[in-house]
Amino acid sequence: MKSIRILLLALLGLAALAGSAGAQATSDLFSGFQSKSKDPINIDADSLDIREEGKQRISVFSGGVVVKRGPTTMKAKTITLYSDKEQKAQSGAFTRIEAAGPVYVNSEGQTVTGDKAVVDMTTQVITLTGNVVLTRGKTDVAKGDILTVNLKSGAANFKNAPGGGRIQIVIQPEDAKDAVKGPAPKQ
Repeated sequence: MKSIRILLLALLGLAALAGSAGAQATSDLFSGFQSKSKDPINIDADSLDIREEGKQRISVFSGGVVVKRGPTTMKAKTITLYSDKEQKAQSGAFTRIEAAGPVYVNSEGQTVTGDKAVVDMTTQVITLTGNVVLTRGKTDVAKGDILTVNLKSGAANFKNAPGGGRIQIVIQPEDAKDAVKGPAPKQ
């Protein structure tokens, strides 16, 4: 998968400043959750409870849950997977994933954390809520209450809850990032 090269500013939907490619970089953070992914899903947890309600099979993983698919890793206290029990058993045939936190998602140098995450596989929309922090590398940071990413279009929306504060963003210019890394080694 291509490396992520768009500034955090573009990730936050400021397309007028960075062009429409910024939304693609946000969806890259969640590439493992895209339905077109052929990578296996690996889940590690302390316990698993499975139940059926109507036409749904609900699998609740709890206790330091780690889910990996492709370049994407999600960690949470609990992760609930919903699937249609009448569908043929397919790898990754989930209709919805809910993670309760703290929630951590990492892929390709980007990380997002929050209190709760919902991945709707049917609509291909991911929503993170509560103390959301999006970072790129070690220097670019955005904070807010709600991050919504449309995996189909790559569009992202970052906002605060009604009555909340303002979105906070820190973006370091490329030369400042180089200064943080230090000078290149002499040959």
